[in-house]
Amino acid sequence: MDKIRAAAESLAKTHSNKIILDLEMIGTQEPELYQSFRESLPAKVVGIGVHEKNIFWILDGDFFLWFSTNSTATWREDPGKHAKVKICLNDAILHYNKKGVSSGLELINGRKKMLERLRS
Repeated sequence: MDKIRAAAESLAKTHSNKIILDLEMIGTQEPELYQSFRESLPAKVVGIGVHEKNIFWILDGDFFLWFSTNSTATWREDPGKHAKVKICLNDAILHYNKKGVSSGLELINGRKKMLERLRS
């Protein structure tokens, strides 16, 4: 859990206030609301937090990014062997790498649904 918290803190320091220009799925199924999310871009990253084994991105619109992660998941500029998600920011490209079939990404639409997710 400490590694996940450290990853979230590092992401928050380096990517808060950046603009997400695009999000692409790499070799994995698109999550629910994927097309709606992409149509809502660009979106400013307001902050990044951690809840148990999950890292979530708070955006300035109606969407939140929720990553179900584990201690082996990584965030890198270069895609790794297990890259699942590519996030194109205004000044960098970030890849989410996670072993397994699932991307671990859930798109949450609306503050009320995000609060429910945090409570569950």
